[in-house]
Amino acid sequence: MNSGHDNAAEIDAELRRDAEALQHFFSWDSRFTFRGPVAEGGFGSTHRVQYIYQENNQPNVIDFCVKKAHNDEESRRTLRDERRQLQMLQGGLHIVRLINIPDNPLERYNYDEEWLLLEWLPNGTFQDFIWKAQNHGLQRLPNRLLWRFFLCLIRGACGLAWPKNRQDGLLELELPEPGVPPAGIAHNDLHGGNVLLGDFSLGEHAITPILKLIDFGSSGSTNTVSDSAPMDSNLWDIGVLMMQLISLDYMTEPADEPGVFEYLGQTVGTVADKIVAPYIGGPRPFPWLDRWLETLVALCLTIEDGRLPPIQDFSIYVPYAVVERNAEFYGDPAETDSAIEELCKRIILHAPVS
Repeated sequence: MNSGHDNAAEIDAELRRDAEALQHFFSWDSRFTFRGPVAEGGFGSTHRVQYIYQENNQPNVIDFCVKKAHNDEESRRTLRDERRQLQMLQGGLHIVRLINIPDNPLERYNYDEEWLLLEWLPNGTFQDFIWKAQNHGLQRLPNRLLWRFFLCLIRGACGLAWPKNRQDGLLELELPEPGVPPAGIAHNDLHGGNVLLGDFSLGEHAITPILKLIDFGSSGSTNTVSDSAPMDSNLWDIGVLMMQLISLDYMTEPADEPGVFEYLGQTVGTVADKIVAPYIGGPRPFPWLDRWLETLVALCLTIEDGRLPPIQDFSIYVPYAVVERNAEFYGDPAETDSAIEELCKRIILHAPVS
């Protein structure tokens, strides 16, 4: 039996072989520069490539990722499954995009492995963001930043509930479809390493970067559209992510012993013990935290049947808070647009001062 050390050595060797092979194929075409591996998981590795092309007679540069399966059948099958799921999910703004490169060297020179091309998201993982915030010495994040990241995660969950299945390259904001039951796709591996930060843009992402869901090799759908369990699973995972973001501790997990909170005048059980009071009326771990945000995250992690609102409700509550709860609502200079944008850029782009 191989030891863990031997297995790690084998994975490192495979990563080097894959990187060398990909560099070899892309080196045959001057449009590309292989930048190197950026991540490795249980079923494969991800590598960054730079692409130079002409647009309106001007040179342009973009980066993209090559996701390569490990050299075993389970890994290859997992990547094939991910490709099928991603094709169905294309068109969602908060889902990582598959991309096509004209005259792709991997196809032209018959790179005979399981791979797919994905957009490059430049600003690291959700987990990295928390770690960087810790290293900057931050004790808390602004409520309006938390609401916006929460909204991105809810939008991504809506993309799983109502897949766009667009193959024309256009992107849409993920919203519930009236009268259409959720499709029932559970991500099944939605943790801080599988949420990436993209760029800032207009609208909802003007002061905080967009979050996108990645890594759909373990995702799956149910046989009946009436089954809410996959949507409940996604909301549970979102609750864990938000609890980690609020506490600035990416090691936080749901409690073994449930606590309680008040919702609509009733006592509800939850495992969001990190952010709720130990008992009704007790001291709140984060007194600065918006109580409505605290309640919604606690609801994501409720342990009581029938208490979790449907994702359609979250898709009303969270956007409303993003729009209506402005800096004046909180009365805190740290909650202004400019302060939040500056804070995000400082966390993402600048190393902490030692």
